[in-house]
Amino acid sequence: MPTLSFGLAAFGSIFSIVDPFAALPVFITIPAFRIAGGLLLFGVAIEMMHAKVSETKTTSEETADAAGREDVGLIPVGIPLLSGPGAIASVMMHSGTAEGTVQHATLFAAIALVAAIAWLLLRFASRVARLLGKSGMNLIGRIMGLILAAVAVQFVIDGLQGAFPRLFS
Repeated sequence: MPTLSFGLAAFGSIFSIVDPFAALPVFITIPAFRIAGGLLLFGVAIEMMHAKVSETKTTSEETADAAGREDVGLIPVGIPLLSGPGAIASVMMHSGTAEGTVQHATLFAAIALVAAIAWLLLRFASRVARLLGKSGMNLIGRIMGLILAAVAVQFVIDGLQGAFPRLFS
């Protein structure tokens, strides 16, 4: 039973640290979260369309710290780049709108597919960078930014409709 005891210990410690009961009194409604998340994503999208790395993904201090180290693998530089506030907000909003087991499974499959693609791109980063060049990578970033802006605006619209249903009836 070492796996069961490990699982119970992990669950107990994580659950007590997260303490969802403490968050109940200050829980933000789903429409408010959609609006806030949409605005956050829109800000990231604007930066992407200007070919800039968003401060929500990595700060200048983190970049400077990584540049001064021989082995950046020792610090989690990729974590905020791949799963920063924008990614978290997006997953939470999709999770909040998913209806039923099939849509939740589809969301998990989408997350797994994104993770697999990210792994492949990072695994072959130097080859991809050489193939695309700086201009190609900026172009892709701008296109992704435009798509993200459209998704962000839709999140805000959905949030406004949920928060103010009488205005949209």
